[in-house]
Amino acid sequence: MTDNPISISKLIAPLSFSDFFENYWEKNYIHIQKEGNSYDHIIDTNALDAFLSMQNLKPEGVRLARDGYQIPETEWTKTTTILNGIQNVIVDPDKVLHHYYEGATIIISFAELMIPALANVNSAIEQELGIKSQANVYITPPNAQGFTQHYDTHDIILLQIKGPKTWNLYDTGEELPTSTGPFTNEPTLIETITINTGDILYLPRGVVHEAFSSETSTIHINFSLKPRYGFHLIEAIAELAQKEDVFFRKVVPHKFSSNKQRADYMSAFNEKLQELLAKHPVEELIKKQEENFIERQNLDFNGRLTDAIEYDQISAETTVCRRTGFTYNVEASAHSTTISFGKKKIVLPKFVDNGLFLQDAPFKVKEIKGLLTEDNKISMVQSLVRTGYLMIMR
Repeated sequence: MTDNPISISKLIAPLSFSDFFENYWEKNYIHIQKEGNSYDHIIDTNALDAFLSMQNLKPEGVRLARDGYQIPETEWTKTTTILNGIQNVIVDPDKVLHHYYEGATIIISFAELMIPALANVNSAIEQELGIKSQANVYITPPNAQGFTQHYDTHDIILLQIKGPKTWNLYDTGEELPTSTGPFTNEPTLIETITINTGDILYLPRGVVHEAFSSETSTIHINFSLKPRYGFHLIEAIAELAQKEDVFFRKVVPHKFSSNKQRADYMSAFNEKLQELLAKHPVEELIKKQEENFIERQNLDFNGRLTDAIEYDQISAETTVCRRTGFTYNVEASAHSTTISFGKKKIVLPKFVDNGLFLQDAPFKVKEIKGLLTEDNKISMVQSLVRTGYLMIMR
């Protein structure tokens, strides 16, 4: 097992989770100064350099922006022809650096999908908060601005990898927007903040902001938090309505409908909707959203290839452990226990003591208790290693 590379609870200290969620979450921004803090263990310029220097890097996930203007992909990519004659559009590192020297910010979107170190960090954040997260990296040259005034439709936890960077925060009356659009009111400056290396900034969605570098280049990571909102529950109800009751699949009253037909439809609609809500209470809908997170979470594949190579060497003396870095759900029935994570389901029979499989501590294959032969124990562990639920300890 490896320790999580980051802990949000430690990052926001001395703020507690209860204080954060009661006083700041969806309400107020907060700048947490961490003098002398470093995130080199998370990512450094060498890792970013190696990523952007790849000779076959696809442009998806890479953007360049200067003064609020996104530079077209055609200006920093090139077309190559691979062996079978197929043309391939890839990032041209020389062109990217040219625009960087000219003042463009380099943005790596969905960095958790492309940079292994950030995959681990992003996964740790998801697991700690129980919320989907996306990592975006911003590399800004000296005396430059990537984006002008704007707001995001998701909350952000920002880690300043290399600073300082100046942020202007504005109020426009936007209240928890989930889509972009024109500002409700003219932005009014709330505060100007200097974010230094190691600092944390939390921004609720809707807070208008812009950022500038000064005499030195800057790097920061935005972890964009994407929880499920109240309207997602309504969407879930709509999906259930469509599936379960033909009434909701019928056409609503139209211009040729009589007044009585309209009145009858509205009455039936209200009645059917109440029946649906009674059948599927809010508690059930929220639980479904939690299960949705378990299914959609990013699973950590680190070490699984090594496990696969050593798979056929598993014996009764092999030490294994439950793989960390993902959330799982356990459901027990009269005859079995089902463990769900990602889109995978593991069914363990009742005649096997499941305690070892649910604990965090390592155990040897031979320690499994229940009505199993040694070969059956090895076979069961091999199956759980294949799914990624168990990992081989070395």
